Formats: sequence, C-alpha cells, structure tokens
Amino acid sequence: MTKHEMKVEQFGEGDPTATLRWAVSNGTTVESGQAVALLTTDKATLEVVSPATGTLRTHLEDGSLVSIGDLLASIHEGGPCDDGAPCAPPVHPVHPPGLVKMAPRRVETLRPSAHPFRDRLVAEWVKHGSLIIALDFDDTVCPWSMRDSNSLVLQQQVMQLVRECQEQGAKVVPWTCSDESRYPFIATYLRENGIDPMPINENIPGLLFGKSRKIYANVYLDDRAGLKEAMHALSEALKLMRSKATSSTIIQ
Repeated sequence: MTKHEMKVEQFGEGDPTATLRWAVSNGTTVESGQAVALLTTDKATLEVVSPATGTLRTHLEDGSLVSIGDLLASIHEGGPCDDGAPCAPPVHPVHPPGLVKMAPRRVETLRPSAHPFRDRLVAEWVKHGSLIIALDFDDTVCPWSMRDSNSLVLQQQVMQLVRECQEQGAKVVPWTCSDESRYPFIATYLRENGIDPMPINENIPGLLFGKSRKIYANVYLDDRAGLKEAMHALSEALKLMRSKATSSTIIQ
C-alpha cells in the first residue's frame, strides 16, 4: 500500500490562510488529477487535485482555515488504509493496439479553478449565509434606451435570477445613477416584480465600510458591466447553493 500526502503548497501573494471546501467525501475513490477540494482566499480560488489514483482520506473538516504546509488529506493506493478499510486498487489503463502509451504527465497539487468567480460567490455565500447583489435599474431590469425584444427578455431573466437568489437568502441593493426623485418609483417597480429591495444606493447597515460612497456587494448586475457574464456566474453559484441545501435536508 502506497500513501501520498496532500499538503498546502502555495497561495496567492499576501494570503496567509484559505478556506477548505471538499468536493468529494472521505473514503471516495479518486483518480490522479481529479479535483477533490477548493481553497478559497480573498484574492483567488485554487483547486486541490489528487496526486494519484486511490482512496481519499481527509485530515481536516470541510470549512477549515488552512495555512501553507497543512496536511489536507492522503491518497491510499491499494492495500488496507490506516483505519483498516480496504483502499482502491491502482488503475492500469488498457491501450488499444496501434496506440502509443504516453508517459504520465506530472500533475500539480494546486491549480487555478476554471470557475473562480462562481467559486468565490459560493464561498462567500456559505460563509455569511447571504449574498449582496448590487442591482442596476435602467436597462438592467427596467426598459430605458434598450427596448428591443432581446433586451426585454434579458431584463426579465435578470429579475427571475434575482428573485431566486433572494429565496436563498441574498439581499438586493438597487444601484443606480437615477435622480433621488425616481427612488419611490424604482422601489415600487422592484416590489411589484417580486424583488424586495434594500435602501437604494446605500450600503447595508453593519458593514465595516458601510459609510463608503461605493456600494459594497458580492456581485454587480449592470447592463454596462458584463451583465451576461455576471449572471452566468451567479446562476451557477445558485445551483451549487441549492444542491448544498438539498443535501443538508436529506442528511437531516
């Protein structure tokens, strides 16, 4: 039986700790190069990948704060593991005739996540039990200059996504350049469309930087700032949050 230790090797510059989130359960059979966890810092999200094929034995709880050098888990190739349970046998790939067997490439323990924006949203959602969405108004959820059919459909999609996020505990701060005389109309429009807004252009009370003129949010939805990209990341994060909620309900 061969055991491979998985330790924290690196973070982004200036990040002393990261939050650990397991993607697979303890005792799962994993393959070499398979992502088994995420390490999330204030600046980046890194995937932790298995250095070998075998059985994963975790050493830290999900949600733990980890530092460089910490032992996250071990991969056991064949034979009994430390707890006496059998480990997965090593996989020997079969190469059809005529194909040249390539030497296995070295897989780094850490690699950047393919979905850093989504993963950051999920990590912050889980950590705080909520998410702050800064929501632009004109041409994002309400027609202004963009009244073509595609824009109108997109505006409805934005409102539907925001409503679904609020069902998972998200808070919505209307974020607009509109004159204050329009604030009552904006608040009424949002409520009539099923969105419960926080005070317009005001930071949520209790934030350490609540007196800042810039609105703090985890995600900004604005037709002039990569709206579709932000919607995609938020939608994917929402799917994961729903999956976590369903798993928790089943376990209970």
